[in-house]
Amino acid sequence: MPGSQSDPVRLDPFQMITEVAWTSDTLLSITYDWFGSGMRDLDTVTGVGNLEEIGYGYGSDIYDGDKGVVYWGGDTTGFNGSETIDVWGRHVRKHTGSKIISVRCAAHWYPQDQGPAPVTITIDSYTGVKYPSTNGKLKQTFSRTMTISAHYNSPQAMATVQFDTLKGTFTVS
Repeated sequence: MPGSQSDPVRLDPFQMITEVAWTSDTLLSITYDWFGSGMRDLDTVTGVGNLEEIGYGYGSDIYDGDKGVVYWGGDTTGFNGSETIDVWGRHVRKHTGSKIISVRCAAHWYPQDQGPAPVTITIDSYTGVKYPSTNGKLKQTFSRTMTISAHYNSPQAMATVQFDTLKGTFTVS
């Protein structure tokens, strides 16, 4: 079918391009890690635009049919672990109606006897990604380590990201 992923260009009778179905996308990947902290069960809370927050005790993955909008890798309850959230630019744009979206990143220790301890948040953006693969061209990266002392139901802010879903760039505050 013209204008689809298998035939990405639609031509009129005069061979002029009338439609292009882009098959690549942008991706924002956020990893929270507590390797080497000696602590267990960090819970993450990530809010993407006006969509539900995801993480343990919050929402799970957000889908548009069979396409991921926001994907949470799951709850890691062990010692010295990590959790990753993937945000798909095109699908988030469709659901939020915004080219630039705000992503709120926070974390807390589930067990009351854990923390304070260092947690590193790494934010990477990619272009040329074709869903569902996360392989693409690394566009930008950012990393910060913070001491997390908050416990369950009181997440501690780690970063607020403004993600340009078209360009695959971001700013962090």
